[in-house]
Amino acid sequence: MSLPFKGRLQYLFHHPEFRRRPLVVSCRLLGWLFCKQFGYAPTIRVHESSRMRIYPEKRGMGAPGLFYLFRGGFESLIPFCVHHFVQPGDSCFDIGANVGMWSLLMSERCGNGGRVYSFEPLGRNARCLRQNIELSHKDNIAVVETALGRETGKVRIFTPDDPGRTSLAPESANDQMEEVPLKRLDDVWADWHRPAIAFVKMDVEGSEPFVLAGGEQFFGECKPIVVSEINPAKLASLGNQADDVFQFFRRLNYAAFQFNDPAGKLEQIERCADGDVVFVPEGHAALNSVPVFKS
Repeated sequence: MSLPFKGRLQYLFHHPEFRRRPLVVSCRLLGWLFCKQFGYAPTIRVHESSRMRIYPEKRGMGAPGLFYLFRGGFESLIPFCVHHFVQPGDSCFDIGANVGMWSLLMSERCGNGGRVYSFEPLGRNARCLRQNIELSHKDNIAVVETALGRETGKVRIFTPDDPGRTSLAPESANDQMEEVPLKRLDDVWADWHRPAIAFVKMDVEGSEPFVLAGGEQFFGECKPIVVSEINPAKLASLGNQADDVFQFFRRLNYAAFQFNDPAGKLEQIERCADGDVVFVPEGHAALNSVPVFKS
């Protein structure tokens, strides 16, 4: 996320984690400005036992800065779903793992009997991800350095100053370009002998419909719970739209929910303008123990 200065302040002050812990987040902001000024990459504790090294962005406040400020409170829906839907011994996919914020949380939750497959095509992100796995002493995370789409081959990805916004569509002429492998999720899953996957987090900056198109058999047979980012601008930049994601899961009889942060509950929705959405197969037993209300 890269915003103008005024927009960054508004985002900070309205963030649920800032409202919960304003003094702590304010102190972290000062610490982050120091790190950016002197090019220092701090190691921080996240979740219950994991550790991450955070490398400052050149400009703006992107994913690294937000990780530093908010830690596991960076996003509300994902940790809520991991804690409620991932059980010890489960296997998970983290599609668009970045540097591992949510892979590490899934790893803690599923334990030594489970497995996390972290898909991250960008070379520098994958290196940081492996470093954070090593710092956290995790043996149940496998890093998979490939992009996922509806076909197999190679694809160019574009990275602005914030590597968290890496996408198939460039943002400006200053973006860095990297060619990476491209695979279909169905093929990868079949190569691994179709393991049972309980939970999927997907954040691929507008490429979500391409991932789904290449994973129809996987999603249709495995029926995992799926948390997906809905970013209208990124989707549109690749000729996609939010309804492409919704229609895919509707065909598979999934219900859609967003997180109502003040209420601490999931709220069932029919459409989504922006943000993270969790898709749950209708009648899934896990919903019996999760706070949900209908709008």
